[in-house]
Amino acid sequence: MSITARASGLAALATVSIFALAPALMVPAASAQEGAGPLEEAEIVVTARRTEERLQDVPVAITAFSGEELEARQAENIGALQGAVPNLNIVQGRGSNSSANVFIRGIGQPDALSTFDPGVGIYVDDVFLSRIRGALLDVVDITSVEVLRGPQGTLYGKNTIGGAIRITTARPVLEGWRADIAGTVGDFNLQQVRASGSIALVEGELGVHASIFGARRDGFVTDPVTPGREYNNRETIAGRLSVLWAPNDVFSLRVNADYTHETPNMTVGRAEAPLFRTNLALPVGNPGRITILAVPETGDFDFRTATTPRLPNENDLIHKGTSATMDLDFTENLRLRSITAWRDLRHDDFIDIDATQFELGDVFVGVDQEQFSQELQLNWTSDRLRLVGGLFAMTEDLASRQTAFANDLLAFGVPIGFRRDITDRQALESWAAYADGTWALTERLNLSLGLRGTFERKEYRRFTTTTLGPATTFAFDVAESWADLSPQVTLDYDFTDTIMGYARYAQGFKSGGFNGRANSPANNIVFRPETVDSFEAGVKSTLADGRVIFNAAAFYNDYRDFQARRTLGADPISADLGVENAAELRIFGAEFELRARPIDPLTLNASLGVLNSEYGEFRAGDGTDLTSRTPAFSPDVTGRIGAAWDIDLANAGVVTLAGDVSYRSEINLSVEDVPELRDEAATLVNASIAWALPDQGVRIIAGVQNITDEVYKTDAQEFASVGGIRTAYYGAPRTWQITVGKSF
Repeated sequence: MSITARASGLAALATVSIFALAPALMVPAASAQEGAGPLEEAEIVVTARRTEERLQDVPVAITAFSGEELEARQAENIGALQGAVPNLNIVQGRGSNSSANVFIRGIGQPDALSTFDPGVGIYVDDVFLSRIRGALLDVVDITSVEVLRGPQGTLYGKNTIGGAIRITTARPVLEGWRADIAGTVGDFNLQQVRASGSIALVEGELGVHASIFGARRDGFVTDPVTPGREYNNRETIAGRLSVLWAPNDVFSLRVNADYTHETPNMTVGRAEAPLFRTNLALPVGNPGRITILAVPETGDFDFRTATTPRLPNENDLIHKGTSATMDLDFTENLRLRSITAWRDLRHDDFIDIDATQFELGDVFVGVDQEQFSQELQLNWTSDRLRLVGGLFAMTEDLASRQTAFANDLLAFGVPIGFRRDITDRQALESWAAYADGTWALTERLNLSLGLRGTFERKEYRRFTTTTLGPATTFAFDVAESWADLSPQVTLDYDFTDTIMGYARYAQGFKSGGFNGRANSPANNIVFRPETVDSFEAGVKSTLADGRVIFNAAAFYNDYRDFQARRTLGADPISADLGVENAAELRIFGAEFELRARPIDPLTLNASLGVLNSEYGEFRAGDGTDLTSRTPAFSPDVTGRIGAAWDIDLANAGVVTLAGDVSYRSEINLSVEDVPELRDEAATLVNASIAWALPDQGVRIIAGVQNITDEVYKTDAQEFASVGGIRTAYYGAPRTWQITVGKSF
């Protein structure tokens, strides 16, 4: 489809959507007689710009969720945001139960390999998680989640080129005490319990908060070849401790510690292309050298997948960390904040990439990652000026061990041994300085200017040993540095007390890196940084005495030097896996969000994202023109419509009936853009019923996810050079669960 045709289609859809939402914008006259109350969301306070502001006053495309909303959605992890935010793709990453594959407005990074940085930053209590492995966080102790769309390079730094997700956890109380306990049972033998409590040890000065969480669920994928084996299950235990010391109005110190241990089985998908063995006894290029091992199934995935019987069906992840946040108020207007954090991630994963009983892509990956960060932040506020400035430093040490087995790939009439062992280590040092200020030019017009300077150095060493008869070893030893300046300029204008418009320019930066999958010296590649220039205009409005919230944004991204991991060459013996900087992507689109309460019992919400993402230029290293390919994880349309109806039973509590329908258009799941790794449009339907007795803190929530049992793809692996591997991963089938909770 041409750019003009696609743009016309998206514009038409956006127009239709606005008219579809229009009736909800016209509820004032009709609903005033019903006595509908304002939405609580109209007063939500966020800290997206590192200072407290009302959500509707922030000139950034942002969607926020409370912990209560996530519980109402029966969210297991932050992947529950999928479908709830326009132009957001957040799913479980391929081959892992804990990786977060996150794309915002067509920008992200799905590869969990240690040499690839994420394209969307995830922050927990303002601490950056530098790896996508371990970032698919369970919804435990979360008080709010903010999804910031568009590059956030000035305030958040590198690796927020697509946007940022900010997670805030529960703070200790300084007066009295509170506690909460909840248990969940559900489909596939789901058993989950979480408990938390907070108490003031010294009234008004010292408080402590603690929580514990445990969950297990049988796998929803079974093995037809090895009876008793199942995959894609859950096995998690986690805990969090927080201490808050605030001896006076000037100084406070909060110390957090968290620990997560996961021991699930393998995560597997389905082979989507024919798998083959090659015969080395024949010349390379002779069609007779290929022997088909397996032909993929047709039709919908039946959640049955075989794996190599001798491959261990186990994974092990430990993710832990501590942080200390100190606030010092020098004056009423001037505050110094210090955020010191240490994190450690260790995981041993077994992955059957080919998703068959054959040994073609059987891999062990073990990673030991440690990071330390320090941020100093100065906040100044006055009647006309708000200024945030700071210094940031981070070090990371990341070592990994990888072993790949492919005994069924090569044959002299019978299988022969093939093994590849890799050890590598990457060291990172990153420094940054930033400043962001907002001036009130008039009572209604504000100007915001920001600039961040980043300097980063990476050192990488890799040893690869390939055993095919005699063993061969080669090394990759390299160091590289990059520097960047990321500016932002924003103008916002209050047309009325409840309608604000804004225009924003922002630049994002993601540093370069090294090809962690090079299997020959020819592909010891150093790839360049990615950058994006983003132009955005939007409106935020609170209408009908707070009973309608309607926000809209339009954007254009000039995205350069996208780091594309590709298969180089087609021969299964000599082919390699490389990384190339695609020259340019041009991304534009629009987003609409609506929340309305036309009458007191009824709450409506809807969102729509339209996206056009195309390569402006993409030429492979050999000169091949790949510009016509469809970029990955960039569906043209994402949307959701939801409703909740409250039934007041007086002294017997409140019953809430809720449901939502989310839609995602056709999506490409691979840079290679092959038919097997695309998915057609998918529609998911969810429903729940909840009963709460607020005076006694009791609640029961029962829900069904994916009511229509839609079969849909979420991610993919493309290693066509290794026996033709093209594997897709699928979302969960229809499931149900019931949660019973009690607050004290």
